[in-house]
Amino acid sequence: MIEEVGTPDQALFREMNEEIRRLAESYAVAEVLDLVCECETDDCFAPISVSPAAYAAVRASATRYLVKRDHVGEDERVVEEAAHYVVVAKIAARVEQPA
Repeated sequence: MIEEVGTPDQALFREMNEEIRRLAESYAVAEVLDLVCECETDDCFAPISVSPAAYAAVRASATRYLVKRDHVGEDERVVEEAAHYVVVAKIAARVEQPA
């Protein structure tokens, strides 16, 4: 199992997006996923539309998140840019280790 990193808010947004993906998949709605920003801000629900393939590529790494271009956190670096969102990775030195 891949261990999650990031803030509790990011984990919650990631979980929400996973549920959206599962629902879209079960109803064969697979052209575009309408997800939410996975930034560190606890009250951000900015929409992000992404292809299922792009979403799967982000999910392949526990340290990567989909965020709006202007929502990049101080402990993140942009690893991929798209028209309406960026993919960020947690900077290794700042990733919180489990207790």
